[in-house]
Amino acid sequence: MRICLKHICTFKDGVLFTDTENTKGSTESSSENSTSKREPHFTLDLLPEKSREVYEHSYARFMNWRETQNVNSFSEDVIIDYFSDLSASVKPSTLWSHYSMVRATVNIKHGIDIKEYTNLFPFLKSKSRGYQPTKSKAFTREQVNKFLSEAPDEKYLMTKVALMFGVAGALRRDELPNIKFADITELDKTLSIKIQDVVTKKAKSFTISGDKYVQLYKKYSSLRPTNLKTDRFFIKYRNGTCYRQVVGIHKLATTAYEVANYLHLPHLNLYTGHSLRKTSAEVLKEGVYLAGVELGEDEEAGPEFSFSTGLHIPESVTKEEVELDDLDC
Repeated sequence: MRICLKHICTFKDGVLFTDTENTKGSTESSSENSTSKREPHFTLDLLPEKSREVYEHSYARFMNWRETQNVNSFSEDVIIDYFSDLSASVKPSTLWSHYSMVRATVNIKHGIDIKEYTNLFPFLKSKSRGYQPTKSKAFTREQVNKFLSEAPDEKYLMTKVALMFGVAGALRRDELPNIKFADITELDKTLSIKIQDVVTKKAKSFTISGDKYVQLYKKYSSLRPTNLKTDRFFIKYRNGTCYRQVVGIHKLATTAYEVANYLHLPHLNLYTGHSLRKTSAEVLKEGVYLAGVELGEDEEAGPEFSFSTGLHIPESVTKEEVELDDLDC
Protein backbone atom coordinates (compact mmCIF):
# COMPACT_ATOMS: atom_id res chain seq x y z
CA MET A 1 0.00 0.00 0.00
CA ARG A 2 1.22 3.50 -0.60
CA ILE A 3 1.51 6.16 2.07
CA CYS A 4 0.25 9.72 1.60
CA LEU A 5 1.92 12.68 3.21
CA LYS A 6 -0.98 14.97 4.00
CA HIS A 7 -3.31 15.71 6.83
CA ILE A 8 -3.86 13.25 9.56
CA CYS A 9 -3.71 9.77 8.34
CA THR A 10 -6.82 7.88 9.14
CA PHE A 11 -8.03 4.64 7.82
CA LYS A 12 -10.82 4.11 5.42
CA ASP A 13 -13.18 4.60 3.47
CA GLY A 14 -4.43 23.55 10.81
CA VAL A 15 -1.44 25.48 10.48
CA LEU A 16 -1.20 27.87 13.42
CA PHE A 17 -2.99 30.80 11.91
CA THR A 18 -2.45 34.54 12.21
CA ASP A 19 -5.09 36.36 14.20
CA THR A 20 -7.25 36.74 11.12
CA GLU A 21 -6.60 33.15 10.12
CA ASN A 22 -7.26 32.02 13.65
CA THR A 23 -10.68 33.48 13.37
CA LYS A 24 -11.19 31.57 10.19
CA GLY A 25 -9.87 28.44 11.81
CA SER A 26 -12.19 28.96 14.72
CA THR A 27 -15.15 29.33 12.37
CA GLU A 28 -14.13 26.20 10.48
CA SER A 29 -13.78 24.31 13.74
CA SER A 30 -17.29 25.36 14.75
CA SER A 31 -18.57 24.14 11.42
CA GLU A 32 -16.69 20.92 11.96
CA ASN A 33 -18.24 20.40 15.35
CA SER A 34 -21.73 21.02 14.04
CA THR A 35 -21.56 18.87 10.94
CA SER A 36 -18.74 16.31 10.99
CA LYS A 37 -17.63 15.74 14.55
CA ARG A 38 -19.10 13.24 16.94
CA GLU A 39 -17.91 11.59 20.10
CA PRO A 40 -15.37 8.98 18.96
CA HIS A 41 -16.36 5.51 20.05
CA PHE A 42 -14.38 3.28 17.71
CA THR A 43 -10.99 1.72 18.30
CA LEU A 44 -8.03 0.93 16.08
CA ASP A 45 -9.05 -2.70 16.31
CA LEU A 46 -11.61 -1.89 13.62
CA LEU A 47 -8.80 -1.31 11.13
CA PRO A 48 -7.79 -4.26 8.95
CA GLU A 49 -5.13 -6.15 10.89
CA LYS A 50 -2.74 -6.55 7.99
CA SER A 51 -2.82 -2.83 7.25
CA ARG A 52 -3.05 -1.36 10.75
CA GLU A 53 0.62 -0.46 10.92
CA VAL A 54 0.42 1.30 7.55
CA TYR A 55 -2.62 3.29 8.61
CA GLU A 56 -0.92 4.28 11.84
CA HIS A 57 2.14 5.40 9.91
CA SER A 58 0.02 7.40 7.50
CA TYR A 59 -1.81 9.01 10.40
CA ALA A 60 1.48 9.87 12.10
CA ARG A 61 2.76 11.55 8.94
CA PHE A 62 -0.35 13.65 8.71
CA MET A 63 -0.06 14.65 12.33
CA ASN A 64 3.60 15.54 11.79
CA TRP A 65 2.58 17.68 8.83
CA ARG A 66 0.10 19.52 11.02
CA GLU A 67 2.80 20.12 13.60
CA THR A 68 5.33 21.44 11.11
CA GLN A 69 2.65 23.69 9.61
CA ASN A 70 1.48 24.83 13.06
CA VAL A 71 -2.01 23.63 12.26
CA ASN A 72 -4.41 22.77 15.06
CA SER A 73 -7.58 22.22 13.03
CA PHE A 74 -9.13 19.37 11.05
CA SER A 75 -11.11 21.74 8.87
CA GLU A 76 -11.81 21.12 5.20
CA ASP A 77 -9.30 23.81 4.14
CA VAL A 78 -6.59 22.16 6.21
CA ILE A 79 -7.31 18.71 4.79
CA ILE A 80 -7.30 20.02 1.23
CA ASP A 81 -4.02 21.87 1.86
CA TYR A 82 -2.48 18.64 3.13
CA PHE A 83 -3.52 16.58 0.13
CA SER A 84 -2.51 19.39 -2.20
CA ASP A 85 1.01 19.24 -0.80
CA LEU A 86 1.01 15.47 -0.97
CA SER A 87 -0.16 15.40 -4.58
CA ALA A 88 3.13 16.99 -5.64
CA SER A 89 5.09 13.90 -4.58
CA VAL A 90 2.79 10.88 -5.04
CA LYS A 91 0.70 9.32 -7.78
CA PRO A 92 -3.06 9.92 -7.89
CA SER A 93 -3.72 6.30 -6.96
CA THR A 94 -1.55 6.73 -3.89
CA LEU A 95 -3.32 9.96 -3.05
CA TRP A 96 -6.64 8.11 -2.96
CA SER A 97 -5.14 5.39 -0.79
CA HIS A 98 -4.01 7.97 1.71
CA TYR A 99 -7.33 9.73 1.64
CA SER A 100 -8.91 6.43 2.61
CA MET A 101 -6.43 5.88 5.43
CA VAL A 102 -6.65 9.42 6.75
CA ARG A 103 -10.41 9.40 6.64
CA ALA A 104 -10.56 6.16 8.64
CA THR A 105 -7.99 7.05 11.28
CA VAL A 106 -9.25 10.57 11.84
CA ASN A 107 -12.75 9.22 12.16
CA ILE A 108 -11.64 6.64 14.71
CA LYS A 109 -9.31 8.86 16.71
CA HIS A 110 -11.12 12.20 16.54
CA GLY A 111 -14.71 11.43 15.59
CA ILE A 112 -14.48 13.54 12.41
CA ASP A 113 -15.65 12.17 9.06
CA ILE A 114 -13.84 14.08 6.33
CA LYS A 115 -16.07 12.41 3.76
CA GLU A 116 -18.60 15.08 4.64
CA TYR A 117 -16.30 17.82 3.28
CA THR A 118 -18.04 18.66 0.02
CA ASN A 119 -15.02 20.20 -1.73
CA LEU A 120 -12.53 17.47 -0.84
CA PHE A 121 -13.77 14.72 -3.15
CA PRO A 122 -13.91 16.97 -6.27
CA PHE A 123 -10.39 18.16 -5.44
CA LEU A 124 -9.03 14.62 -5.26
CA LYS A 125 -10.89 13.66 -8.41
CA SER A 126 -9.32 16.58 -10.28
CA LYS A 127 -5.87 15.24 -9.42
CA SER A 128 -6.66 11.98 -11.24
CA ARG A 129 -7.64 13.50 -14.58
CA GLY A 130 -5.49 12.19 -17.40
CA TYR A 131 -3.61 9.80 -15.12
CA GLN A 132 -2.79 6.39 -16.59
CA PRO A 133 -1.66 4.00 -13.86
CA THR A 134 1.22 1.62 -14.49
CA LYS A 135 0.01 -1.91 -13.88
CA SER A 136 1.85 -5.14 -13.22
CA LYS A 137 2.41 -7.40 -16.21
CA ALA A 138 1.30 -11.01 -16.41
CA PHE A 139 2.88 -14.09 -17.98
CA THR A 140 1.43 -16.20 -20.78
CA ARG A 141 0.97 -19.93 -20.36
CA GLU A 142 3.86 -20.51 -22.78
CA GLN A 143 6.16 -18.35 -20.69
CA VAL A 144 5.23 -20.16 -17.48
CA ASN A 145 5.81 -23.57 -19.03
CA LYS A 146 9.07 -22.47 -20.65
CA PHE A 147 10.49 -21.29 -17.34
CA LEU A 148 9.41 -24.40 -15.42
CA SER A 149 10.86 -26.67 -18.11
CA GLU A 150 14.09 -24.90 -18.99
CA ALA A 151 15.37 -22.85 -16.05
CA PRO A 152 18.14 -24.70 -14.15
CA ASP A 153 17.06 -26.07 -10.77
CA GLU A 154 20.45 -25.28 -9.30
CA LYS A 155 19.57 -21.60 -9.33
CA TYR A 156 15.81 -21.39 -9.77
CA LEU A 157 14.29 -24.34 -7.86
CA MET A 158 12.61 -22.24 -5.18
CA THR A 159 11.48 -19.72 -7.80
CA LYS A 160 9.84 -22.51 -9.78
CA VAL A 161 7.92 -23.77 -6.75
CA ALA A 162 6.84 -20.24 -5.83
CA LEU A 163 5.69 -19.68 -9.43
CA MET A 164 3.66 -22.90 -9.42
CA PHE A 165 2.01 -22.11 -6.10
CA GLY A 166 1.41 -18.45 -6.89
CA VAL A 167 -0.25 -18.96 -10.25
CA ALA A 168 -2.10 -22.20 -9.48
CA GLY A 169 -3.57 -20.72 -6.31
CA ALA A 170 -3.96 -17.15 -7.63
CA LEU A 171 -2.12 -16.12 -4.48
CA ARG A 172 -1.61 -12.58 -3.32
CA ARG A 173 1.98 -11.62 -2.66
CA ASP A 174 1.55 -11.83 1.13
CA GLU A 175 -0.05 -15.29 0.96
CA LEU A 176 3.03 -17.02 -0.45
CA PRO A 177 5.31 -16.41 2.55
CA ASN A 178 2.55 -17.51 4.93
CA ILE A 179 2.28 -21.02 3.49
CA LYS A 180 3.28 -23.57 6.11
CA PHE A 181 4.76 -26.98 5.51
CA ALA A 182 1.72 -28.49 7.23
CA ASP A 183 -0.59 -26.78 4.72
CA ILE A 184 0.66 -29.08 1.96
CA THR A 185 -0.58 -32.65 1.58
CA GLU A 186 1.07 -35.03 -0.87
CA LEU A 187 -1.34 -37.50 -2.46
CA ASP A 188 0.26 -39.88 -4.94
CA LYS A 189 1.14 -37.55 -7.85
CA THR A 190 -0.89 -34.63 -6.57
CA LEU A 191 -0.30 -31.87 -4.04
CA SER A 192 -3.17 -30.34 -2.12
CA ILE A 193 -2.50 -26.95 -0.56
CA LYS A 194 -4.96 -25.38 1.88
CA ILE A 195 -4.39 -21.86 3.13
CA GLN A 196 -6.32 -18.93 4.54
CA ASP A 197 -7.34 -16.09 2.24
CA VAL A 198 -5.75 -12.95 3.72
CA VAL A 199 -8.74 -10.82 2.73
CA THR A 200 -11.79 -12.99 3.42
CA LYS A 201 -10.09 -14.95 6.22
CA LYS A 202 -11.75 -18.07 4.80
CA ALA A 203 -9.95 -21.29 3.93
CA LYS A 204 -9.21 -21.97 0.28
CA SER A 205 -7.41 -24.79 -1.46
CA PHE A 206 -5.78 -25.62 -4.75
CA THR A 207 -4.04 -28.64 -6.20
CA ILE A 208 -0.89 -29.20 -8.19
CA SER A 209 -0.71 -32.41 -10.19
CA GLY A 210 1.51 -33.90 -12.82
CA ASP A 211 4.70 -35.77 -12.06
CA LYS A 212 7.02 -33.04 -13.38
CA TYR A 213 5.58 -30.43 -11.06
CA VAL A 214 5.27 -32.64 -8.02
CA GLN A 215 8.91 -33.64 -8.48
CA LEU A 216 9.94 -29.98 -8.31
CA TYR A 217 8.12 -29.69 -4.99
CA LYS A 218 9.70 -32.90 -3.68
CA LYS A 219 13.16 -31.83 -4.71
CA TYR A 220 12.86 -28.50 -2.93
CA SER A 221 11.22 -29.89 0.22
CA SER A 222 13.76 -32.73 0.46
CA LEU A 223 16.52 -30.15 0.89
CA ARG A 224 14.81 -28.74 3.98
CA PRO A 225 17.14 -28.94 7.01
CA THR A 226 16.02 -31.18 9.86
CA ASN A 227 14.80 -29.86 13.21
CA LEU A 228 13.78 -26.47 11.86
CA LYS A 229 12.13 -24.22 14.42
CA THR A 230 9.74 -22.82 11.84
CA ASP A 231 6.91 -24.44 9.93
CA ARG A 232 7.10 -21.85 7.13
CA PHE A 233 7.40 -23.68 3.83
CA PHE A 234 9.60 -21.27 1.90
CA ILE A 235 13.11 -21.15 3.29
CA LYS A 236 16.26 -19.73 1.76
CA TYR A 237 17.57 -21.63 -1.26
CA ARG A 238 20.87 -20.97 -2.95
CA ASN A 239 22.98 -23.03 -5.34
CA GLY A 240 21.24 -26.31 -4.57
CA THR A 241 21.12 -25.88 -0.80
CA CYS A 242 18.40 -24.82 1.64
CA TYR A 243 19.31 -22.83 4.74
CA ARG A 244 17.76 -22.25 8.16
CA GLN A 245 16.31 -18.92 7.18
CA VAL A 246 12.73 -18.20 6.21
CA VAL A 247 11.99 -16.30 3.01
CA GLY A 248 10.02 -13.11 3.53
CA ILE A 249 7.46 -11.25 1.48
CA HIS A 250 10.00 -8.98 -0.24
CA LYS A 251 12.08 -11.86 -1.58
CA LEU A 252 9.08 -13.86 -2.76
CA ALA A 253 7.65 -10.71 -4.35
CA THR A 254 10.64 -10.80 -6.75
CA THR A 255 9.58 -14.21 -8.12
CA ALA A 256 7.95 -12.71 -11.22
CA TYR A 257 10.95 -10.43 -11.78
CA GLU A 258 13.32 -13.42 -11.68
CA VAL A 259 11.16 -15.35 -14.14
CA ALA A 260 10.92 -12.39 -16.52
CA ASN A 261 14.64 -11.74 -16.26
CA TYR A 262 15.45 -15.36 -17.15
CA LEU A 263 13.07 -15.21 -20.11
CA HIS A 264 14.61 -11.90 -21.26
CA LEU A 265 11.25 -10.14 -21.22
CA PRO A 266 11.08 -6.35 -21.62
CA HIS A 267 9.91 -3.95 -18.91
CA LEU A 268 11.25 -6.02 -16.02
CA ASN A 269 10.14 -3.45 -13.47
CA LEU A 270 6.51 -4.23 -14.31
CA TYR A 271 6.83 -7.82 -13.12
CA THR A 272 5.97 -7.33 -9.47
CA GLY A 273 4.56 -9.19 -6.50
CA HIS A 274 1.12 -8.93 -8.09
CA SER A 275 2.11 -10.57 -11.38
CA LEU A 276 1.47 -14.19 -10.37
CA ARG A 277 -2.10 -13.52 -9.29
CA LYS A 278 -2.60 -11.34 -12.34
CA THR A 279 -1.35 -14.17 -14.55
CA SER A 280 -4.18 -16.31 -13.16
CA ALA A 281 -6.74 -13.63 -13.98
CA GLU A 282 -5.37 -12.97 -17.48
CA VAL A 283 -5.31 -16.65 -18.42
CA LEU A 284 -8.87 -17.05 -17.17
CA LYS A 285 -9.96 -13.95 -19.08
CA GLU A 286 -8.63 -15.47 -22.29
CA GLY A 287 -10.46 -18.71 -21.56
CA VAL A 288 -7.17 -20.58 -21.84
CA TYR A 289 -5.99 -23.22 -19.40
CA LEU A 290 -2.59 -24.76 -19.24
CA ALA A 291 -4.33 -28.03 -18.65
CA GLY A 292 -7.85 -29.33 -18.85
CA VAL A 293 -8.88 -30.28 -15.32
CA GLU A 294 -12.07 -30.25 -13.34
CA LEU A 295 -12.79 -27.32 -11.07
CA GLY A 296 -13.82 -28.73 -7.71
CA GLU A 297 -15.41 -27.32 -4.59
CA ASP A 298 -14.53 -28.26 -1.04
CA GLU A 299 -17.39 -27.31 1.27
CA GLU A 300 -15.02 -26.82 4.18
CA ALA A 301 -11.99 -25.43 2.43
CA GLY A 302 -13.74 -23.46 -0.28
CA PRO A 303 -12.88 -23.31 -4.00
CA GLU A 304 -10.31 -25.79 -5.26
CA PHE A 305 -8.09 -25.05 -8.22
CA SER A 306 -5.58 -27.14 -10.10
CA PHE A 307 -2.17 -26.93 -11.66
CA SER A 308 -2.15 -30.09 -13.71
CA THR A 309 0.70 -30.37 -16.19
CA GLY A 310 0.12 -26.66 -16.26
CA LEU A 311 -2.46 -24.38 -14.71
CA HIS A 312 -6.12 -24.21 -13.98
CA ILE A 313 -7.08 -20.75 -12.91
CA PRO A 314 -9.54 -19.97 -10.10
CA GLU A 315 -12.80 -18.72 -11.56
CA SER A 316 -13.28 -16.52 -8.52
CA VAL A 317 -10.35 -14.31 -9.52
CA THR A 318 -11.22 -11.39 -11.77
CA LYS A 319 -8.99 -9.02 -13.70
CA GLU A 320 -10.59 -6.06 -11.94
CA GLU A 321 -9.85 -7.52 -8.52
CA VAL A 322 -6.20 -8.04 -9.39
CA GLU A 323 -5.90 -4.48 -10.66
CA LEU A 324 -7.10 -3.28 -7.28
CA ASP A 325 -4.24 -5.27 -5.76
CA ASP A 326 -1.88 -3.11 -7.81
CA LEU A 327 -2.71 -0.16 -5.57
CA ASP A 328 -0.09 -1.27 -3.16
CA CYS A 329 -0.14 0.94 -0.13
